[in-house]
Amino acid sequence: MIIHLFGDLWGLDGVSISPSLRQAELSFFNLETPIINDYCMSQKNKCGVTLKTSFTSIQNIIQQFDGLVFLSLANNHIADYGEAGIKSTIEACERLNVCYYGVGYRNNMCPKIIKCQDNEIAVFVIAERQFGITSSNELGYSYYEESIFPQIIKAKNEGLFVIVSFHYGAEMSIWPSPDNQMLSRSFIDCGADVVYGHHSHVPKGFEKYHNGLIFYGLGNFTISKDYMSFGDNLDWSNMVELDISQNRIQNWEIIPIQMNQVNVQKISSDNKWQKYMHDACSPLNNELLLEGLWQSFVVKMYDNEYSYWFQTQGKHDYKLMYHLFNCSTHCSSVRTYFGLKSGNIKDVRDKKVNELSQKYFQLF
Repeated sequence: MIIHLFGDLWGLDGVSISPSLRQAELSFFNLETPIINDYCMSQKNKCGVTLKTSFTSIQNIIQQFDGLVFLSLANNHIADYGEAGIKSTIEACERLNVCYYGVGYRNNMCPKIIKCQDNEIAVFVIAERQFGITSSNELGYSYYEESIFPQIIKAKNEGLFVIVSFHYGAEMSIWPSPDNQMLSRSFIDCGADVVYGHHSHVPKGFEKYHNGLIFYGLGNFTISKDYMSFGDNLDWSNMVELDISQNRIQNWEIIPIQMNQVNVQKISSDNKWQKYMHDACSPLNNELLLEGLWQSFVVKMYDNEYSYWFQTQGKHDYKLMYHLFNCSTHCSSVRTYFGLKSGNIKDVRDKKVNELSQKYFQLF
């Protein structure tokens, strides 16, 4: 059985998918935008950009795939149009006959079970806490909490193939934070076979850890032209091809793909791609280098964004502070910055760190 893992799916008109990308029994995406049919629907007053797409834009993409499509809905944009927008997205998923998961009225750490050929797959769909999380009285997305670990152990003990779909980490960075690396590895330690990360919008590194695979971020499968000019490496991504049988990985491959205008197709694994992926992956096996890159990233983030955000005043402050302190990646960034500045965290940035971070650092 062939499984394809793709990056962030933005609904665009007229997209054409190369046949070699469509031929899998099961294809995974993170649905980056809610599917809104009623364009009179009100967007929520939140920090950050508000995204949406139409049913026909998503339908044009989904119907090109041969097998079952799985949409992860747990992310920080799914509630951009409130509960009505989430319900509209659910209705669209039903009409499209896709498998979807990650939203509800209570935080759900139980997996979605998919049976296909001789495999039984448990899919956990979570995101970091940001805008749009679920509660007992509000429809929203499922967010990470530690109660997921016994559920992963249970699924593995039942012999299932376990995928953790996780919307997390720093945007526009090609490396995970040390905290997110440890968290991702802990999923594998509990029995997950694959950690399928998204949210970065640029391809992040990946690693084989013990008996599992961790993909920290695959990039954008499709992206609106309005955002493509915001930085480098936004118009290409990695596709993961997994060959599994009897709930075990038989083979796997990572393949670069690119959105050229509205055509999504494989691209060559040339020297440029190999160099990028080497730079993205090699720090994952070097604890000191990864810590230095994280320190460099948060210092630049603070100087370019956080310092401005902390100076704003007025009612918007409450939304902004909620946005920052509800999210563990933002909290870790600010904590690391003040730890460095106060001397409570040792500065491990060196020449190699500075060269790599200068080469790849960018902001939306």
